[in-house]
Amino acid sequence: MYQSLMYQSLMYQRRKIIATGLALCLALMQFSLVVDSSSAQILHNNAIPVPRLSYTSTEYDFGTVREGEVIRAEFLLKNTGEAKLVFEKIISACGCMVVSGVNEALAPQAETKLLVNFDTTGFSGNERRTISIQTNDRTKPLVLFSLRAQVKPRLIISPQVINFAEIVKGSEAEWTEQVTVQTFDTGIVLGEVILTNPRIHVRELQRKKDFLRLELRLSHDLPFGEFRDRIIVLTPGSKEPSFSIPLYAFVKSNIRIEPQQISFGLVTPGSLLRRRIKLDYYGKDSFIIKAATLNHPALQVSYKALTKKQYMLEIILDPSKVKSDIRANLLVDTNLEGSQISIPVYAITDEAP
Repeated sequence: MYQSLMYQSLMYQRRKIIATGLALCLALMQFSLVVDSSSAQILHNNAIPVPRLSYTSTEYDFGTVREGEVIRAEFLLKNTGEAKLVFEKIISACGCMVVSGVNEALAPQAETKLLVNFDTTGFSGNERRTISIQTNDRTKPLVLFSLRAQVKPRLIISPQVINFAEIVKGSEAEWTEQVTVQTFDTGIVLGEVILTNPRIHVRELQRKKDFLRLELRLSHDLPFGEFRDRIIVLTPGSKEPSFSIPLYAFVKSNIRIEPQQISFGLVTPGSLLRRRIKLDYYGKDSFIIKAATLNHPALQVSYKALTKKQYMLEIILDPSKVKSDIRANLLVDTNLEGSQISIPVYAITDEAP
């Protein structure tokens, strides 16, 4: 009986302790919720205001426009934040665009317009130009705005450069190239073709109100090397009174030398050393080598005709006569006026100078 009473008393004390612990835990949880709610409210009340850049679009597509038109786009910008929005940098990717309308800063909830003028003069095809805006909105500090248009040219020149490429002086072939001009603007009238160089000759192959086909021919007395010039087409009554078409040619010698220099490398005592050079003439006249000389005692030269316009020359070096490095010139005189040929000849020796 006594043991039963003791057991019931212990169980009662245990339940009491558990109930007290549960009540304490519940109180602590309620206190924590109150503290968290209060902290969140405090943080919200003390949040730092920030700017926000908003816009309706970042690209404007004009579709098809005519070259020379100045097209204009407007982008609406708004500060939807709670702090001042500062436009730190506005960069246009092309000098063909003029940007205006943007203030240095926007107050909260204020708005402005980004105005962009794009001058399409000189452009054709699918064109896309961009403007970048840098602000103090750290969520998107750099935003790109773009203008897109399919620019239809006012006229097409084909080819845009009259390129004769490499031509051989004295050759029998005619140096001719063709160029066409097609206009798509009724305000452009294709007028007279002006030449600035007497070595350029032009012939009209076809002419219409909006189309011109020309044949250009170069005189055979062009100097060696690069030749650059242009032809001018007048466009009376147009916005631009004329336009130019560049012309390019590179005039090569009519004598091909292979190789263009002779090297014997390192010369050591021993047998005679031999090297050969071939000359090919591409002109229409006859070609004759009158003399070939070398200005060094260790070198000799001989030559023979392979065809009427081709020669082979052989240079012989005697190692026993080489006392120092050789830097000589093989001089070839021909029947062509003013066409003495100079070919470098080199050799080195390991002997002290």
